[in-house]
Amino acid sequence: QSGEKAKGINIFHKEFGKKVRSRNGYDLTNLDASMRNIGSVADFLEGGSTNDPIQMLSDCTGLAFFCHVCNDVPRNSGEVPSCNCSMYLNHRLTSSEVKACLSDLKVLNKADFKGLLMWRDKMRAERKAALKSQEDSDDDDDESDGGENAGEL
Repeated sequence: QSGEKAKGINIFHKEFGKKVRSRNGYDLTNLDASMRNIGSVADFLEGGSTNDPIQMLSDCTGLAFFCHVCNDVPRNSGEVPSCNCSMYLNHRLTSSEVKACLSDLKVLNKADFKGLLMWRDKMRAERKAALKSQEDSDDDDDESDGGENAGEL
């Protein structure tokens, strides 16, 4: 198996996990100083067609509940970041098992990965429902304002 072929294998492929000799050393473009590739839970949950969740689980060694937006805001400043990372961390569907699985993806089996993908689907469905209900309430406010203005004419 060549290195190029191994890059296209994801977590559900039967060849995933087999040792491939890398004669070129470590690929430091994706690794941090601790030799880990930590992704963002926000990218995992919100990434549409640009971020394939299965490929993201295959490439990353872990997922963190902090993204680049969270890291740019100073911790003691009192500012609330514009991302949804803290909402994902404190959500009722985010169990301690999900948090443990996301912290180290390299020790998971296929059932754990399927569980993470099901958690992702539930979180996306709940977020979509919340956005839809928010849009409906905004539309109701606009309609009630429009009805009052129509009577004045």
